[in-house]
Amino acid sequence: MAPVIIDFSAPNGHKWKQTVGLFINNEFVESKDASTLAVVNPATEEEIAPVALANEKDLDDTLQVASDPFPSPDWRRLSGNYRGKLMFHLVDLTKNNARSLAAAEPLNTGTAYSIALEGDIEDAIKIVRYYAGFTDKSFGQVNGTGSNELAYILKEPIGVCGSIVPWNIPLNVAITKLALALRCATLIF
Repeated sequence: MAPVIIDFSAPNGHKWKQTVGLFINNEFVESKDASTLAVVNPATEEEIAPVALANEKDLDDTLQVASDPFPSPDWRRLSGNYRGKLMFHLVDLTKNNARSLAAAEPLNTGTAYSIALEGDIEDAIKIVRYYAGFTDKSFGQVNGTGSNELAYILKEPIGVCGSIVPWNIPLNVAITKLALALRCATLIF
């Protein structure tokens, strides 16, 4: 059985617990067949951690959970104002854990620690702040069509969406996709 959380240590001595499992149905789990994939530091070509490797059964389970009609409607029923407050809390958590995030990024991407801390982490914070500021600003658009008629545009979720995060800037790509989904009250499995 592969662990879903490991003790992790960066070359600068910074230590933390790192999740390495698949995130399915609001929890980190190992893959159904316990397969893992070695994450390799591109700068040194050394393995830094084994992470869970999803297979077809894992994908099927994820799609099933995501396809259930709002199995946990709490998030989408929260007011935009409150969702924004929670997202601003995510900004605070990111700031408080900036050293851990910045220590992990160079191992995963080969970038310098200072660039990760002052660039990638700061950008991630800006991204979440940006979308958090829009959580209470989703309104339908009314278009004038003439007398006795009304046309409006209302944006709403259309269904299950898959998201692939590349190796080169995983934090910012992931946070952009997640922040936008959270801003729109979309459930994330």
